Amino acid sequence: APQVADFVLQINRAERQSEEGHHAGALTAYLAAQDIYPVSRLCREGIEREADAVINIIRRDIVAE
Repeated sequence: APQVADFVLQINRAERQSEEGHHAGALTAYLAAQDIYPVSRLCREGIEREADAVINIIRRDIVAE
């Protein structure tokens, strides 16, 4: 039961961070959730989405320089 609570906590944190535009924080939370439940499709999709968002931000910053 404690792992389920921790998993839900990390997923909620990831979703909140994503909504606030904190993609690195969201990615970190999804990775933490994946450590708890490695086969989670929700984690895998969140990791892909947030990693893409972080990469796009980095690319945009590089182009702006």
